[in-house]
Amino acid sequence: MIEFEEVNKIEIRSEEYQEVLGATPNWILRSGITIILLVIIILLIGSWFFKYPDVLNSRVVILTENPPVQLKAYASGKLTHIFYSENQDVQQDSVVAVIENTANLNDIFLISIMLDTLSDIRYFPENIDLKLGELQQTWSGLVRIISSYRNFIEIDYYEQKNESLASQINYHNKYYSGLLNQVKIMDKENSLALVQFERDKSLYNDNVIAKIDFEKSEQTYLQQKRNYESSKTSLINTQMQINQLYQQILDNNIQKTNELNTYEIQIEDALQGFKSQLAKWKQSYLIISPIDGRVSFNKVWFENQSVSAGDLIVTIIPKNEMRIIGKADIPSTGVGKVKPGQTVNIKLDNYPYMEFGMLKAKVKNISLVPITTEQGIFYSAEIELNDSILKTNYNKIIPFSQNMAGTAEIITDDLRLLERFLNPLRSIWKKSVE
Repeated sequence: MIEFEEVNKIEIRSEEYQEVLGATPNWILRSGITIILLVIIILLIGSWFFKYPDVLNSRVVILTENPPVQLKAYASGKLTHIFYSENQDVQQDSVVAVIENTANLNDIFLISIMLDTLSDIRYFPENIDLKLGELQQTWSGLVRIISSYRNFIEIDYYEQKNESLASQINYHNKYYSGLLNQVKIMDKENSLALVQFERDKSLYNDNVIAKIDFEKSEQTYLQQKRNYESSKTSLINTQMQINQLYQQILDNNIQKTNELNTYEIQIEDALQGFKSQLAKWKQSYLIISPIDGRVSFNKVWFENQSVSAGDLIVTIIPKNEMRIIGKADIPSTGVGKVKPGQTVNIKLDNYPYMEFGMLKAKVKNISLVPITTEQGIFYSAEIELNDSILKTNYNKIIPFSQNMAGTAEIITDDLRLLERFLNPLRSIWKKSVE
């Protein structure tokens, strides 16, 4: 009974409310629909004009095309010499500092200058007392080879042998000339002996002379002929001896050339070996500037202060003004969307972008080969800044310093907001059609 009364009350109230509200006017319905349609149209138009770019983030470092050079210690020990102070100009190949070692630094400098200016091995110094520490053994080997080479040149053993052989050839030539004259005389004697023999033979055939006389004449002729042939043989042997002496001179010259070549090869090998060891020694114990620039120490160093291998000793800032660029490490995920010419927004870590703004840049090129690190796989990209100075989109100038770090936002695809809404629908539609 109570429930029925409650229902009646609700119905009575509803009827009262309907009388108060009355029927909804049609113009309100039409206006509401129009407003909703206008809102939808405005949203669609706005989503077409407003863009929501596709961004790939990566770390970036701002530096110059000729970046600073960091010089680290390759050996552990004390800094025995520091030749430059903070912000001082330094020239290429200048020694900035020296790490403790067993060599005499002045001797090292002397040897370096000598090797750089040495044009002829004959002027190589031998009898000098040098303290080269780890290089002493290699240096002594080089000096020994050069000393042997000089002795070989000074003694000139093969030249002395050739002079002796030349003297023998001179005597043999004189002997040969004498023999040749004898042969000419004996040739005439042999001809006369032959004439006499032929005459005696004719007389013997005519029974004018006895047989014994003919045999004596024949014996005389044969003896003369034997002497003549023997002289010709001696002449030929003498010529052969002269030729052999000339061959010995030729062999000596070849042997001398071969030994000289061997010495030169040994000297060159020893010299290059010493230069290689000297270069390794310099790398280990000398902090040398590879470029012209200014010295910037990462901390305050003092002489006799200990350093460990791998410690950063000094940074050389290039002296000449260079174009400012960015180096970005792009993660391998999504790198296929990065193309040269794409816009890059750079947010520097030391300058909050909400206050200072962002640097505008473009992708210049991307490495073809990835770099694998503990953090993952990355591709190196060169970022080209739009301005020669660090000017943000807020028109603020950022003072440049080497290796400024930041975040690079690479705009890989500048999509409209509408396209971004429609792309998932388009993907679903294609999958359903397939």
